[in-house]
Amino acid sequence: MKTFNIMLATTAIGVLAACQPVTEAADEAEATVDAAVEVAEVEVMDPESFDNYGGYIEYVWLKAGENNSPETFSAFVADWNAATDEAGSEMSAYAYVPMQENENWDGLWVNAFPNKAARNEAWASYEAAGTEAALAAAHPGVIEPVGETYGDNAYGFYRYDAEDLPTNTMTASTGPDQTPYAVGVLACSFNEGQSWDELGAAIETSYIPWLATLDEDTSGYAMAIEVPDFETDQFDYLWKNIHQTAEGAAEGGAAWAETGAEVQAVLESIATCGEQSFSAGYVLRLNES
Repeated sequence: MKTFNIMLATTAIGVLAACQPVTEAADEAEATVDAAVEVAEVEVMDPESFDNYGGYIEYVWLKAGENNSPETFSAFVADWNAATDEAGSEMSAYAYVPMQENENWDGLWVNAFPNKAARNEAWASYEAAGTEAALAAAHPGVIEPVGETYGDNAYGFYRYDAEDLPTNTMTASTGPDQTPYAVGVLACSFNEGQSWDELGAAIETSYIPWLATLDEDTSGYAMAIEVPDFETDQFDYLWKNIHQTAEGAAEGGAAWAETGAEVQAVLESIATCGEQSFSAGYVLRLNES
């Protein structure tokens, strides 16, 4: 199994003491800056370069409009898909409907891109074509942005997947009659002295072996770590559990409560996580390339 790599290394650059002679300090400052740049070029890694990099994920907050219904939303999605096909955007999309009341949004439109460059290209095409205004005119009151535009509350993450999970593979269903899957998300912050290295090791040596003990008849399951591509002091990463069915999520939760205490203690020694939030997930678009 490949190492569960998660995040990039960073380098701190020091400042010279002001008590040195001016010319000497200037020469040493220039040399220090040059050396720091060289070190930074070596040590700072592209977050998309790791073997288990799973793509760039973007969560867009939505409000349900006064004309929102399964039928009107399906029509909206069909026209959005047609516009996305015409633009040639390389992406998948999903809808997350929260199972708990949320005062900030009624749902999430989740964009999944192979990388951040594809995300930027898709948004550029979307804006240049006037897709947002066209959809709003064709489907008034179906969904609305939280803010002036959908981009006002769109949050990007780098996704990292655990490889070779000993669980049944997820299968995707599409269309208006699809069965929703279950998504659980925890926002986690590292405890003092803990880092991506400890988290990756715990997933490999504790969590994945625990998954291998589950009943083989358990429905499909996947998990991911998602790292924010924006500054926040609220959390360091999201831990995402994805179950094929709500029943499978309940079974997994019961198994965790019954036999997962030791693994949970390992994970809790590394990071502190909030309560898990649950959503019903729907496939809006699958990237076939």
